[in-house]
Amino acid sequence: MPIYYLSDRVEIINDETGLEITIDIVPIEVLKPHEETIEEATRKLINDIKTEGVVRNPIIVDKRTYVILDGMHRYEACKRLKLKYIIAALVDYEDPRVNLNTWIRLVKFKRKVSKEWVYSKTNILNEMLKPYKGNTPYTITVYFKGERILHESIHSDPQTKYNVYHILKTFEKNVSKDLEITYQIDSIVRENLDTYLSEYDLIIIPPKLEKRDVIEIALQNKVYPPKSTRHIIPARPLNLNIPVNILAMTNERDVRMNVMLLLRSFKVRKVKGEKVDTYRDYDETVYYFYS
Repeated sequence: MPIYYLSDRVEIINDETGLEITIDIVPIEVLKPHEETIEEATRKLINDIKTEGVVRNPIIVDKRTYVILDGMHRYEACKRLKLKYIIAALVDYEDPRVNLNTWIRLVKFKRKVSKEWVYSKTNILNEMLKPYKGNTPYTITVYFKGERILHESIHSDPQTKYNVYHILKTFEKNVSKDLEITYQIDSIVRENLDTYLSEYDLIIIPPKLEKRDVIEIALQNKVYPPKSTRHIIPARPLNLNIPVNILAMTNERDVRMNVMLLLRSFKVRKVKGEKVDTYRDYDETVYYFYS
């Protein structure tokens, strides 16, 4: 479990994959989110940080562009709390071991919905997609009661995908009467499509996103709707518990010195397949910091 405590940062090399992770502080003002936050989740996180007095886990950031890959709500909460810095785990987004998935929408209606009503909403969606249609492998698909009722190819450029994802957000709102919506990553649904088709009334499969779609849109200061991307990092550090009074300091040298003193005082346990976080389950390897 190679962990190197340098003067200004911590370097972790995952011994299973070789992925390099740098734990460091980053000025909040330089970070670029790529996905909208959900207000309820942000407010809860703000309250948790205020109550606990710490930022528990680092956000995941591309070390080249400072685009946030995972941790949009933590970033937004810290920004609203007017912290100057945030603790981050920096990775090379171009590394093929950092994987990108998209979320598929799985809908169950709580009341009877006619096929005609769903078709009318889907026809509106189809009209909105017209300017973006193209002959590429990137498609949007909608199933209703196991039947494919929409399947369209779109252009492959990031701006098109950004626009299409926001069109889909509007479509979700248009069909959101008395429904229960859940999310699953695209690879799992595609591998078990027949099972999901039998279990859900409506399935919305958005176009696949590539890493360049994430970076290009974020660097334009634009964001995709919530639940657009799911990044799979082979390993990640958790439970760093950095006090907010340190992250609120204005002098970067003082912040870094205090954070490093704290990190050096922790023990680290490598964990896989165990629940180590009360907020979320992680399938990947976790480097769990504790006193």
